[in-house]
Amino acid sequence: MKINVTKKDIRNGQPQNIKCCPIALALRRTFKTDMVEVKKNDENNEIILQIDDNEYDKDYVSNHNDMFYFVDNYDDGGQVEPFTFKINL
Repeated sequence: MKINVTKKDIRNGQPQNIKCCPIALALRRTFKTDMVEVKKNDENNEIILQIDDNEYDKDYVSNHNDMFYFVDNYDDGGQVEPFTFKINL
């Protein structure tokens, strides 16, 4: 499934909020659920996406490294751009 993180998601997202970051907003919109979390594990440079009762790690997500650095940069107040990734369900 293709996920588009838009300028609107970036503008409306909240840094360091696993439920309201731009990626979480894009996932909410795409999956039509509020049960979304974007977890960042700094120890192994990994992002885990939780959607409803399912978790998706780097084995299920394209552009995983780009996503990790997007979250890292966004949380630190840096400039980020819209991007697209895929989740292999």
